[in-house]
Amino acid sequence: MRELWQSLLRASGSLRWQIIALCVLPTLYLFASVVWYAYSARDREVREELRSHGQTAAVTLANRIAYALSQGQLTQVRESVQTLLKSDPEILSVTIYSEKRQPVLHETNGKTPIRPPDVLTEAVVHKPVYWVSLQQSGGASGTQPAMLNQEKIGTIRIALTAKQALAKRSQQFSVGILITSLALLVSMFVVAQLSGRLTNGLEQAMQAIRAIRQGERPERLVALDKGELGELQQSINQMSDSLDAARHRMEALVAERTRELEQSRNDAWAAREEIRHLLGRMHEAIEQERQSIAVEIHDELNASLVGTKLLAQRIVQLAQNGHQQSQQDIVQLAGQIAEISKSLYANGRQLVQRLRPEVLEVLGLAGALEEMLRVAQQSCPATRFEFEAQENWPELSERLAISAYRIAQEALSNTMKYAQANTFRLHLYAESNHLLMQISDDGCGFEPGQASQGIGLAGMRERVMALHGEIQIRAAKGAGCQIRVSLPLHASQS
Repeated sequence: MRELWQSLLRASGSLRWQIIALCVLPTLYLFASVVWYAYSARDREVREELRSHGQTAAVTLANRIAYALSQGQLTQVRESVQTLLKSDPEILSVTIYSEKRQPVLHETNGKTPIRPPDVLTEAVVHKPVYWVSLQQSGGASGTQPAMLNQEKIGTIRIALTAKQALAKRSQQFSVGILITSLALLVSMFVVAQLSGRLTNGLEQAMQAIRAIRQGERPERLVALDKGELGELQQSINQMSDSLDAARHRMEALVAERTRELEQSRNDAWAAREEIRHLLGRMHEAIEQERQSIAVEIHDELNASLVGTKLLAQRIVQLAQNGHQQSQQDIVQLAGQIAEISKSLYANGRQLVQRLRPEVLEVLGLAGALEEMLRVAQQSCPATRFEFEAQENWPELSERLAISAYRIAQEALSNTMKYAQANTFRLHLYAESNHLLMQISDDGCGFEPGQASQGIGLAGMRERVMALHGEIQIRAAKGAGCQIRVSLPLHASQS
């Protein structure tokens, strides 16, 4: 019962329905209990009354017909029974038995019974005895006669029906139920009105609180009650006013700060774009200057060295026909000239490769990077260099290829100088219109926040920013270093 009560309260939802449930449900329970008790007691009371009434009627009829029955006057007995049946409609039949339980007379009220009788009562018919008290002179006055044993001459059985009594009681019961139901409806109406008056103010207060919670301006509450509810409504109005004023102040402050931040952002973006533009122009000028130097070295210095080498070879040939000692000196000097020329040529070629990696034009970006790692493997055999690249490459601009090559070259240089790594990996691929490079090593690592601001990492970042790309550097002490570079392919045409 307790769980049912709690479930009804939870299902009622609003406070008003909870108040109505608290008032009405006990009343309904009491009403149902009273109705059930009255209905169940109705049959019991009717049967008890009918049994008492039948017993009285049987005893009265037994006394009335005792003399006639003892004299065998059945006609007079029948008349008495019929008179009783006519006067009492609740009696269905009267049966008279002899002292040997043989039926002597059976009379009914003339109606065929639809159902068995509800109550059966019996009374014994005794043979009447008449006695006279003779008082002797001088005797004691006021003495009672001795009790006489009366002779049983028959038995009367009366069958009664409770139909009429039940109908009368049902009518009374219905009238009572109707009056009680009207009273219950009136009480429910009164409870609904009082609960509505109580909860309307609470509902308005809850609506105002919900509006405040959602950041809206609620309507002002009209305090109709001077009690706790009115105080609550006034407090909500004051809280709404305070929150509204604070919101206006906050909105003004946020708007001011937003304007300042937008201005700062615009200034920063303008400065950043200008820096990117200048850096891009600077890198282009550097590459153009390197290309020019490489062309001059290749066209002039190398040609002169080749001519020198040819002259030295001619000297060797001429010296072979002269004096033997002079020939030996000339051969020795010419050999030195040839070695110097060869060294100059090799140094010039290395200088050209440093200023402009011509391997990019011959092998492309993937081939150039693979060649770079092959040379590094030869110079640093203690470290394992791994390279992976996709097979089909989109066409890359010269600027994008050189920038990617320089970034990988700088990362490789840092690993060989500082990392003391066992493995160096370079993964090159294109995805979603971007050129991606993933570079990693398992060296000693470093703390990015404490790393020196050398030109290596800064140069890598500047090259990436100049191409509107992204670079991520993750490193930690003892955990190696991972670099991820993303360069947009369309930057080659910008």
